[in-house]
Amino acid sequence: MFGFIQFVVFTLAGFLVSFKFLSEKVPALEKVKDIAEKLKIYVGLGAVFVGVWSLFSPYVGADGRKIDFLGDLVPSVLSIASGLLLATVVFKYVNFSEDMEKSNTRRSKIQETLEKYSIPIGLATLAFGFIHLIDIIAGGYPLI
Repeated sequence: MFGFIQFVVFTLAGFLVSFKFLSEKVPALEKVKDIAEKLKIYVGLGAVFVGVWSLFSPYVGADGRKIDFLGDLVPSVLSIASGLLLATVVFKYVNFSEDMEKSNTRRSKIQETLEKYSIPIGLATLAFGFIHLIDIIAGGYPLI
């Protein structure tokens, strides 16, 4: 069940993060731009939540093997990064230092770095969403 949630959230987050790039390649996507803008905050918060959840939840394959910690490391990190790109409101509540000026500087550096790599992050998150779909179809067998 959680694999399906990961598929939905990763796919939506990847699509929304890389929407600008995808809409340049497929101009018909411009028709759903308003809907995409409205969904960003909700999908972003969901992506952060699912990314943190999957980072710390164990992965159990169909054969019963269990990876106790960091079972979905790459998809989790991509989901968190995509969520932070979509729900920038999260940064408003995070302090990186006691000094507000240093905190604001670090916050802006993190946001700039995430925005710089937004297209690869979005496309990779989208790809991992589809990998989770294949995992669901294959019956939960580890793909790697």
